[in-house]
Amino acid sequence: MKTTTKRTLKRTLSWKPHRYVWGDIYCSPACGYGCTREAFEQAQEGARLLVEELGPGFKPRVWENLGWHYEAVSLDKTMKVSPSIDRIKDEIVGYTAYFGEPGPGGRWAASDKTWRKAIRKVLEEAELEAASVRGLLESYRKTQRGRR
Repeated sequence: MKTTTKRTLKRTLSWKPHRYVWGDIYCSPACGYGCTREAFEQAQEGARLLVEELGPGFKPRVWENLGWHYEAVSLDKTMKVSPSIDRIKDEIVGYTAYFGEPGPGGRWAASDKTWRKAIRKVLEEAELEAASVRGLLESYRKTQRGRR
């Protein structure tokens, strides 16, 4: 009696972009959008220029998810700055700054026409919330004095 084992191949989609032999496609199988090498190079250049404007405290990040995107990330990873791009006109129309713990997104986010204003706004939002929390802590501590 012959026993056969059914082997199932688990195929995971990769986020590693591949250059395909047809056309200018430079896209990951997990994306499948048909991203181009030109768009990848534009995102790299955009990230480089943004980091150059922001200064030495930032590094570029380029990623793919239904197109190539970029942002500048602070060295401590608490601030991220991304352009808002009008894909029809192919121009930057504003920026969003994310501030918070390292990782995706941010606890606070603010947008404006320039990256300077976006960063200023997001830091003001964080400061307002921090001041509010400090006030709550102070109020609570006053009610607890002498109780320990």
